Amino acid sequence: MSAANPSALPAGHLNSAHPALNRFLLLNSEYVSCVLQGGLSHITSTDIVRAMALGFEAFESP
Repeated sequence: MSAANPSALPAGHLNSAHPALNRFLLLNSEYVSCVLQGGLSHITSTDIVRAMALGFEAFESP
């Protein structure tokens, strides 16, 4: 697989051209992903916890 050819990358890869998958880099260098299905974006509970943990770390909350 070549990084120069994004269509050759598997769906969900950071540089994937798949239209239904999006990955977002958090400030703590972790990624969260969402899937577009039926016009709605879906995120896993694991990624929700990652985002919440980042917020707690950023604002020094429990």
